[in-house]
Amino acid sequence: MSLERAMTRALDAYRPNKAEGLDALAFECAVDVEALVAHLTPQTFGSLVLWDTRSSELDGELTLGVGSARTIQASGATRFLATRTAVDAVLAEIADERARAFGGFAFEPGELGEFAALGEARFVVPRWTLTASSDGRVRGLLVASADELRERGRVLLEARALDLAASPKGARRGPRRRSLSLADDGASIFRAGVERAIAAIESGTMEKVVLARVARMRNAPPANEVLPRLAGAAGCVRFGFQVEGAAFVGATPEMLIAFDGRTARTEAVAGTEPRRGADLAEASRLLASDKDRREHALVVNAISEELSLLGLSVVAAEEPRLRTLTHLHHLVTPMLGTATRSVHVIDLVARLHPTPAMGGVPRNAALRFVRDNEPVPRGHYASPVGWVGAGGTGAFAVGIRSALLLADGALLFAGAGIVRGSAPDLEVAETSAKLKTMLAAVSGAGVGPRRGVTEDELGV
Repeated sequence: MSLERAMTRALDAYRPNKAEGLDALAFECAVDVEALVAHLTPQTFGSLVLWDTRSSELDGELTLGVGSARTIQASGATRFLATRTAVDAVLAEIADERARAFGGFAFEPGELGEFAALGEARFVVPRWTLTASSDGRVRGLLVASADELRERGRVLLEARALDLAASPKGARRGPRRRSLSLADDGASIFRAGVERAIAAIESGTMEKVVLARVARMRNAPPANEVLPRLAGAAGCVRFGFQVEGAAFVGATPEMLIAFDGRTARTEAVAGTEPRRGADLAEASRLLASDKDRREHALVVNAISEELSLLGLSVVAAEEPRLRTLTHLHHLVTPMLGTATRSVHVIDLVARLHPTPAMGGVPRNAALRFVRDNEPVPRGHYASPVGWVGAGGTGAFAVGIRSALLLADGALLFAGAGIVRGSAPDLEVAETSAKLKTMLAAVSGAGVGPRRGVTEDELGV
């Protein structure tokens, strides 16, 4: 059933829940959500949100949010608390347990650099939310004013436009050819930072610090071209948050927290081995690596301690397991926490961020080193991205293996944890492997001379 037809039926049956303010209307339809991902631009409907957990260990859904019924922004050291308060108020106004607010937080308050359009904290309750489940159903929720739902006209025009965008006839022509090129692979700045980090660790200043490598591209494509190329990334949550002039997109292998109101699921992800093929020796080396096991243990211990401070009873797997992605192997330890008192998903996010997998140990010393030694402000890189639902439930991932897409180019990010025993050459190689997926997504299927970007340019 088309979206327009589904909306016509839903509006015929609509009985206002309130005289004014935001209301919600649920429906089912047969819209091709993945096609909409490829064909919608911010000029069409404004804000766009993508949250795809089908290739991850979360709930296995593809959600697209189009437009904004309400946008929530916050800044400063209290941005987590302010966001929680504002999101809860908006969801209470809508009074429908299916409504969600999608967004993310900056790594830390202050200078955002080229991430300025996304703010220090920005969440959107989409006007249109379309969720495709593994059983093929597409569930929708329209959040609009009660007046708009009664008058119908604008709502049905928007539904028709979405149907057209998702159809083969309405699809845009193929992506226009761009002269993509790599302005800076980020390797030399990153290598120098690693060398300084190793010296600081040897001197006893820190145990671990996570440094980001930033590659810069010219003439990058928009999010609706990049996001489809990230679909199906093994073991990853695909995400996209777009406002006019900027989009933060990625396929992250790291879940921060998923909370259903009682049970919190999280995981420690730290320790990496580049994947060069089907060689099982790579995985064995990672499992046996003293350096990687020490780095991993720091993250497991920190997550357990932070969740315990919020009254959660935490159980972690006794041994890490392997997560194998397209270009990498990771050490992963699943963890489960049971709430012993009332807690909100944003409380959990604020307590966990940043984990030692994104900052370092001790936290404050590591973060000072990051500020002094990375080439640009992190903005939303390595930060919590996800959604909040009624009653403080929600799910967040960590915004790594990601890129910031801008009108005149893109920043591609990859990080590595530096501990005692780290070697600059190996850390450069690790970040090169981590950049591969995003490089291919931004450059298109043909990563090579015809596109102006080669893997050799990144040292891959």
